Amino acid sequence: MNKLLEKIGLTENESKVYLSLYRNPNRSAADVARILKMDKSSAYKAVDSLLSKGLIKREGWKRGAIYSSASPDILNNLYREKEVELWNQKIFLNDFIDKLKNEKTADRSTYISVDKGIEGLMLRMTESLDCKEKVIREAFNHHPVSQDPIYIKFIEKLAKERVKRGIRIRELQPEIDRKGGIKVFKDIMTDLKKYLKEQRTPPKEFNDRNSYRIWDDTAIFLSYDDSDEFIVLTIKDKYIVSLLKNLYDFMWNHSTPVKPRSQKNS
Repeated sequence: MNKLLEKIGLTENESKVYLSLYRNPNRSAADVARILKMDKSSAYKAVDSLLSKGLIKREGWKRGAIYSSASPDILNNLYREKEVELWNQKIFLNDFIDKLKNEKTADRSTYISVDKGIEGLMLRMTESLDCKEKVIREAFNHHPVSQDPIYIKFIEKLAKERVKRGIRIRELQPEIDRKGGIKVFKDIMTDLKKYLKEQRTPPKEFNDRNSYRIWDDTAIFLSYDDSDEFIVLTIKDKYIVSLLKNLYDFMWNHSTPVKPRSQKNS
């Protein structure tokens, strides 16, 4: 069992401490060290790490603190985070492979991939943080995935990282979805200007439930079917993406600007 926990991201000591607190709740870090016959400094270090990951709970403070494990269900979140981390490593591997191929040929480079589920979506959206043009074109419709707590937390972190890198977002959203977005992502939608974001509402005639992001030579499409299952289609091609940018800019110029909420209230 310890080995399984280690495979999803815990150290050997963290695994031992978590299982010990699950079987022996309401114990101090010193109690855990004594039960496991582990030196106190290692036990305290493992307890602090588990606490930061939300895998254990604390009652009291300092020397009087006692600890218990969180529900084992939270381990699923740890697994999903590990899975996303592995997907991110796959990005670097794919980029490395592409660079090797480009060294051998000057031919046109075209890359197309299909990912499924929320992990695939977060993987591809993370790639946009390396945007060289510093402008991301986005058309977004809210879907069931927008309600996923892990996805909401991911988007909030992504937005803050985007601000640090000075990347702007030009986002098209139907009026009804824009209102829903403010409710779901309230921490990053209260002031669009603060997060380097411009929003426009497209004409009512433009009624399409697919979402997409375009930057540099990359375009990703979030495509839903009638049963709300979705795929993430990624296209990396200088010429195809140039066409998509032109189509997007045409739509942008025929859409209605949305003011940040702070401007509306002034």
